[in-house]
Amino acid sequence: MTSLRIRINEHWPQVADASWVLLDERGGVLREDSGEPGQWPPADECEIVLAAHQATWLRTALPRVSRAERARALAYALEDRLVREPDSQHLTVLGQPVGEIAVLAIARERLKQVLAGLEAAGRVASRAYCELQTAPGGEGLHLTLSRDGAVLRSGDTLALALDRDPAASMPPPMLAALLERLDGDQTASRQLVVHADAGQRPDAQAWTAQLGVEVTAGADHRWHEIASDAVNLLHGEFAPRRRGYPWLVRLRPALAAALLLLVAAVVVATAQWGWQRHVLSARNDDIARLFTSAFPKMPVVDPSAQARKQLDLARAAVGQLRSDDALALMADLSDTLGASAAQSLRAVQYEEGHLEVSLAASTGSSQLQSAALDQGLEQRDIAVARQALADGGVRLVLRRGVRR
Repeated sequence: MTSLRIRINEHWPQVADASWVLLDERGGVLREDSGEPGQWPPADECEIVLAAHQATWLRTALPRVSRAERARALAYALEDRLVREPDSQHLTVLGQPVGEIAVLAIARERLKQVLAGLEAAGRVASRAYCELQTAPGGEGLHLTLSRDGAVLRSGDTLALALDRDPAASMPPPMLAALLERLDGDQTASRQLVVHADAGQRPDAQAWTAQLGVEVTAGADHRWHEIASDAVNLLHGEFAPRRRGYPWLVRLRPALAAALLLLVAAVVVATAQWGWQRHVLSARNDDIARLFTSAFPKMPVVDPSAQARKQLDLARAAVGQLRSDDALALMADLSDTLGASAAQSLRAVQYEEGHLEVSLAASTGSSQLQSAALDQGLEQRDIAVARQALADGGVRLVLRRGVRR
């Protein structure tokens, strides 16, 4: 399973270019580059790392409260330290929510904007982090340099985003003033570990002379490296609803097209069905109209059956066969069976329009039981019922008049 990790700066998505790294299931780098969303490679999951300036690191004391009351207690504790209203901030507790804790605050609107931009690009973020929490920390002071700023960290007690000119080789302008304020006189005995991209380490001696603090080079900065215990910022209202199914979002255009085709097919089928019903209704109206013109004094119930009955009565009146007479039914059965029924007739019985014929087994049970026989007789307006005989033969019962 692959994961696409994207670094989102404060200008995205207005400036669509973003650095990305494609990781394998063990966290190894498969590919890395930068580009607009259309240039990002496909992946099973999507994660984002927000540049440091988009969040604020705070510390506060949180009383022991239930999980349901934690959000309210946290907002109340930070009310005087947030620039905007607590309700406008998405708060994430880093570590155990007991005693003195670190909290990461991000504007809800900014987080919504980022997630909406990703969704518009066909991506669903399953996890989100911020450089304030992913920058190297630990004992002492650590300064991490990035292409658009810097992060000053000291364990879990401090994480601060600083402005920095990427082209400048000297420390960020505010760094010296911050170091003077940290722990008063103890700052001089502290060491500042600087992390930067490979090949872009600062001049440690020049920095030491300017800051008055011993500056050493730390491990290379890799923005995509995140500790396994890092807290996911996507929780509460921002918890991913389709976790594990990012491919579904990428298939959205194809699914939309398929749905459109399905709707079109349903509309066409419905139109055809409506037209066929209209044609059938018009045909039935024509039959009823013809029947009424031929038999004006007879009420219309089943024009086809009534017309056939009147025709049979007329034929009988002049000495002709009715359609349900024995000879007429025998003729239709003989034409349907063909030569296979030759010399197989064993018994014939006729009564009130029902013809009962017993055929020997030599006729072939496969043909007598086949649907083709039923269809052939149905085309002649004859219904057939069959009964197997003990000697392998079959008894057929035929009657005229199955169409309506």
